[in-house]
This record gives sequence, C-alpha cells and structure tokens, in this order.
Amino acid sequence: MLNSFVNLSICWEIEPILMTQFNRINLDDPYFKQWIFQRGYGHESSDFVRIYKELNDIVRDVAKKYSLYLIDLDKEVPKNSRYMYDVIHLNRNGNIFVGDICTKELFCIINK
Repeated sequence: MLNSFVNLSICWEIEPILMTQFNRINLDDPYFKQWIFQRGYGHESSDFVRIYKELNDIVRDVAKKYSLYLIDLDKEVPKNSRYMYDVIHLNRNGNIFVGDICTKELFCIINK
C-alpha cells in the first residue's frame, strides 16, 4: 500500500515525505510490558515488537527505494515518558519535540 501511495503521488507530481513512527515498543521497557499485558497480548509481545519494527523498516526501505525524504522519528524521539505518555502517543513535551524536528526537516527540504 505504501508503494501504491508513493507511485500515485509521483504520478501527480507530488513529492511524498515519509516518516517512521516514534514508539516505546521494546521488551526492556517496563511500561510497554505493563501496557501489552493489560491488553491481553503479553504472550505475543515479542511478535508485536518485531512487527512494529518491520513496519518502520518498510517505511525506511520505501523511502530509500524511491529516493524520498525520510523523517525518522523512530530514531529521533527518545523512547521514554518524557516524550510519550504511553507506548505510541506523545505528551506535551513530545509534541513540541516532534514539531521542532518536523519544522527543521521541512525547512531543509524547502531550501534545497
């Protein structure tokens, strides 16, 4: 589906910018362990981590394949409660942090 989106964008002469998803999905994160067990998926936690990582890797691969600009929030956003109030949602600090990253990256694109 991502390839289709990119190809359609290119056909319409739109340059897509891809982003990975920030997260705290990590078997070593105590909050993630609590979060996934509360939802009844504790026995599948390693699969959940693997699939989430694969999702971000697919975004990176597609960006590379089409030479697209990538904002890699998965690598940029620290994986802790200072920036995320749960495993996938930003808190106030996280929103400011991600906003600053995106602003900086978009200015780089505009000024190239």
